[in-house]
Order: sequence, then C-alpha cells, then structure tokens
Amino acid sequence: MLQIVLLAICGVAHGISLSWPFVSFLGIETGQTLPWLNLLSLAGLFYFWTSSVSPIQAFFKAWTFATIMLLSTWWWLTISLHTYGGLPAVLTALAVLLLAMGLGLIWALVVWLYTQYGNFLQLHSWYQATAFAACWLISEIIRVYIFTGFPWGTSAYAFINSPLVWFLPFIGIYGLTFLVALSAALLASSFPYFYWAKPNIRALVLPIPKFLVVGLILIMPFFLSQVQYTQSTGWLKVNLLQGNIAQDQKFQENAGIPFALAWYKEQLISNTADLVMAPETAIPVLPQRLPDDYLMGLKQHFETGAGKGQLALIGLPVGSHSTGYANSVMAFGQSSALAGQLQIRTNKAVPDYLNHLYRYDKSHLVPFGEFVPAVLLPLTKSLQIPMANFSGAQGLQGTIDIKGQRIAPNICYEDLFGEAMGAWFLDPVKAPTILANFSNIAWFGDTIAINQHLAISKARAIEFERPMIRSTNTGATVVINHLGQLTDQLPRLTRGALLANVEGRQGLTPYAYWTARWDLWPLFIFASFLLLAIGFSSRKK
Repeated sequence: MLQIVLLAICGVAHGISLSWPFVSFLGIETGQTLPWLNLLSLAGLFYFWTSSVSPIQAFFKAWTFATIMLLSTWWWLTISLHTYGGLPAVLTALAVLLLAMGLGLIWALVVWLYTQYGNFLQLHSWYQATAFAACWLISEIIRVYIFTGFPWGTSAYAFINSPLVWFLPFIGIYGLTFLVALSAALLASSFPYFYWAKPNIRALVLPIPKFLVVGLILIMPFFLSQVQYTQSTGWLKVNLLQGNIAQDQKFQENAGIPFALAWYKEQLISNTADLVMAPETAIPVLPQRLPDDYLMGLKQHFETGAGKGQLALIGLPVGSHSTGYANSVMAFGQSSALAGQLQIRTNKAVPDYLNHLYRYDKSHLVPFGEFVPAVLLPLTKSLQIPMANFSGAQGLQGTIDIKGQRIAPNICYEDLFGEAMGAWFLDPVKAPTILANFSNIAWFGDTIAINQHLAISKARAIEFERPMIRSTNTGATVVINHLGQLTDQLPRLTRGALLANVEGRQGLTPYAYWTARWDLWPLFIFASFLLLAIGFSSRKK
C-alpha cells in the first residue's frame, strides 16, 4: 500500500513538473517547468519497477503511475466538460478518469510484456536503465497514434527551458524523452541508498560510469547549440488578434457572437500588417448563418479594397449537422497570393464563393472538445458542447504564400504532433518558412493548459528551426522565433492585437529531414532493437 501511495506521488510530481499549477512558492513561479522534479518522478518509477516481485505487480505499478501522471497533467479537461459542457460532476470525473486509465494501459502493458518476456527484473542495472528508457519511449510513441492520438504531457516538455532543448533539432521531443528517462534510471540505480547495506569503496566507485553518461548528456547540448541548419528568408509584419471572449458567452446569440463578429471585423479591416491572424473559431458561427455581406465584405476588402496585398487567416467552423463539421482556418487575400496553394473544398456546406478560397481543416481533434471517444459516449450524452461532432481532415494540406513566406497553419493542439507537421518538410523548396497556430484554450479556463501548450509550440519551433506565431482567444498569443525564444507576447486574458515582425527561415534540421520521410519509425525501431538485444543477451546468459 505504501508503494502505491509513493507511486501516486511520483505521478503527481511528473504532472506538476510540466507546469507548476500553484501560486509562486520558494522561487517557483506559476506555470514554470521543473526538470529536476521530472527526473525525480521517473527515477521513482524506475525504482518501484525494479523492486517488483512479478510481472503482474510491475503492470499495476506502471498503470498506477501512468494514470495519476495523466490526471495531474490534464485535469483541466474537467473544465470543458463540467463548467462549459454542463456534464454532471460525477460523470465528468469518471470520463476523465477512464480516459487516463485507458491511456495509462499503454505503459502498463509495455512494462508487463518486458518484465514477463524480457527478463527485466533479472537484468544488470545498466541493462535495466536502458530497457526502462526504451519502454518509456515506445509507450510515448504508441500514445501518439492510439485513440486518435493524445500525447499531451510527454516528459521532455519539462525541459523546454533547459539547455537540453538543443537535442530537439536532431532527435525531436521523443528522442529527448528517451534521454531523460535514461538519465533518471541511471541516477536512480546509482543512488547510495542501494549500497548502504554494505558501504565500501566499490559501492562508491560503481556509479561513476553512470554519472559520466548523464554528464555527457548534460554537456552535449552546449556543442549542439552552436549549429544552425536554417537561413533567413526575410521578415514579415504580422498582427495577431486575441479577442478574450469568455467561453460561456462565445456561442451565445445575444452575447459572444455579435461581439466577436464586430470586434474581429473591426480589427481585420483596420489591419496594416502583411499578415493578420484571428484565432480558432474567432468567427463562432457557421458561414451560412452569417449576414450575407460579412465574409463577402472581408473577401472584397482583402482582394480589391484597402487590404489588397495583405493576407488574413481567420478561424471559423464550417459544415452542417448532416455533413459534419470542420474546424477550419480560411484565407482572404489577393487571388494571386492564393493561386499557388489553392485548396478547393466542396465537401462541406459553405457558400460557393468560399469553396474557392484557401482553407485549412483541422486533422487532430481534441477529446471531449471536438469529439467524444466512442467508448465514453454513454457517459456523455448530456454534454452541451456546440458542434461537438467535428470530423478531422485527411492527408497533407498545403501552405499559403505571402510576400515570399510560406505559412503552415495548425489549429489548437495540432502542434503537439510534430511528426505530422514534419510531412510539410519533405520537399525543402515547398517547406513552410513560418508556422502559425490558431487556438482557443478558453475551454480550459485560466489554467496551466495555456503554459503547457506554449511549451509545446516552443518545442516545434526548435525542432524545425521555424518561428511559431500564435493567435489565441485568451492566451498565449505570442511570437516564438526559430530558437524557441519569445520575442513578442500579449498578456493572457486581455483583449488586444499583437503587432510584430517575424523572421522566416528555410532549410532543414536533421529532425525535419528524417521525420518527413519516416515519421517516428526510426525512434520506434531503435527502442525495439534495444529491448530485443537486451532481452536476447540476458536469456543467452
């Protein structure tokens, strides 16, 4: 029982390490990442796994840790379900718990399989540490794809403000996750506690090679940071809008809707930048329900009016109840600016003149926000989220050009899927020079979800060495340069427009090159090979 309690504490520590959720305390600021706490939590998991007496015990330990870890990472899902979705508190808690338990089974099953068939508990500590990191990596990669993918809370995001981020242009966030897990396991297996029973010189000398490996992992980023793989493509003036419309009013006919239509139109029409962005569902109603001249007026303004030469990217839903809905970003600008990347969509119920504009449809949908996992539908029948039956786009969607820059949109937590974004970089000539995120985190209130999402965007900027510009409803509306640094930002929960200059980049990082061709398979094969080699070696002995 004590071990279960300690495992739960380790799971909570992992979630907290990604973004401190409490008020400032002993120099720790709200929203701050805590890499040392992340290492301690994984070290605790490693210790409890190695102290298991059977594969089934290892299974339940891993399941406990993973479930608590996930709950303490995205507990804020309860806000969208209960506060804004109207789901009873008991059903809300049960739905989020079942989702965490379901995803937690991934780690538990991987741990059970390797404990059972890889002879993990009898391995040398070096082998155990390596196998632990490989199992952790495989589990995280599986989480990218299973149940439509929900890999929010990967360990390496806790290190986004540390020097270790310079591994990202080479091995990406999941490669760094492997190194983090390996370091935690090596440190845990070197801790003097394991040698206190028989203190001697040998017990003090044995951990030195492990410390050297961890030290090498810590030192390497200082050399990697000296290398850059991309070059400037010039500067673009951008205007990023943040409406700060309360989520409980956003879809109200007599509150959020008329305000959003008026405020965003005013900002779009008065824009002076090359590119203006309005966030996810900035226009909170379907095109066919808008006044006849609303979108047509914007189209004319940016094609032939005072906005000629500018480009507007606006988040809005499209579709109908019968055809399904798409969470989209639509472009308004000169026809010549759109000709090279024209996206003709006729599968959704929209006015015909909009079918001939560039449109990006969201591919990865948020559980409970845009769709409900099928197994949880019976629990969520009373959910009151507008247009909750979104459908995701299939296949690679093109970029859009403006003044020599190629803009690649992504909506909400799509920037969590770096391997999917990597497909844009298969052809360096057509690769995006700027990444653009459109989000509405108001579904989750004023919580650490905003901080966690910002860390995710920073990781993508560093992996691809591309700036990430973000237009959001409540925050974080920011400009992140190709080095992952915040150059411009609006305060969260305020209404305003962020004018900034953004430097586009061209060229490929090693990560962009290999993930564009092989997705995450190189890492998966690498981890699988390690596990097979270690298991074979131990059984041979």
